Amino acid sequence: MDADILPYVGKCAALAASVIWSCSISLYRYHGDGVPAQTLNLYKLFVALIGFSLIVAGLNLFQSFGWVSSAPKFPASWQKSGWLMLSGVIGLTIGDTLFFFAIRHLGAALTSALQCLTPPLNALIDWYFLDKPMTGIQVLGLTVIVLSVAGVILSQAPKSTDSDKNRNWMLGVLAAVAAAVCSAIGFAITGYHVKDENIFACNVLRVAPSFAVLLFLAIFTSAGRAGVRFLVSHTSKLLWLALAAFLGTLLGISFLSYAFQHADTGIVSTLSTTYPIFVIPIAAVFLKEYPKIRQVFLTLLAIVGIALLMLPSSFWTR
Repeated sequence: MDADILPYVGKCAALAASVIWSCSISLYRYHGDGVPAQTLNLYKLFVALIGFSLIVAGLNLFQSFGWVSSAPKFPASWQKSGWLMLSGVIGLTIGDTLFFFAIRHLGAALTSALQCLTPPLNALIDWYFLDKPMTGIQVLGLTVIVLSVAGVILSQAPKSTDSDKNRNWMLGVLAAVAAAVCSAIGFAITGYHVKDENIFACNVLRVAPSFAVLLFLAIFTSAGRAGVRFLVSHTSKLLWLALAAFLGTLLGISFLSYAFQHADTGIVSTLSTTYPIFVIPIAAVFLKEYPKIRQVFLTLLAIVGIALLMLPSSFWTR
């Protein structure tokens, strides 16, 4: 492919990942009702692992027959493989389980809006660990994001006097923020180590240990076994949740990994984090989650802050 076209293809892939995630999040919210977060994540990773493994095995089989010139290969470095596996456990096992927990208590739109914290957290990781300086525009963007997300939280705070409802709402907010932290760490590790590697092989490395951890909990804990029994007993949910897993994890992560390889990390992070915007209309139409005008405005403002924070300084001088 023409080298001049690759950055644009990468940007389109990042935006496609964002749209796909908005659809999968809505499916999880609607059809995952009643399914424990841990079990929901286990099933999602099960579907994703099967999908990525079939792609890798199939392409290697095709290569052996001479039908394709190359096939997915795992990283030659065990160190790189280990970092990718760790990124999966942090981002997919812990982060996504917390995300599903938050969706149950906050809804799809608010939980997604709180994920706007991921890019500023990535910027802080780069600044602290990689000594990447922050410009005045980036600091402004970080401030806009934090204030916007704080405004979203306050605008959606429950007015109920029910202490249980208020406690669950607060737990949902804490889980959503923790999910954003895990996503930021997972993105930082993946973005650094996925360069020049096959995206399907790398995603097998990320998904396999993530699934193994949750499978262990499902087998050896009473809560895990109860969650699996509940999901299996509601077979009508299995197909829809499999579709959500296929969209969000198999397609979404593949598009994102491809985007990281062919476009600037900051631009990819910006475009892939626009999914809260797409979730708002989808959640309103299909989930009957009608956001307040303030929430819509503040979510859009947070996306503007992400652009200020993540886009390279050269972008603003064109």
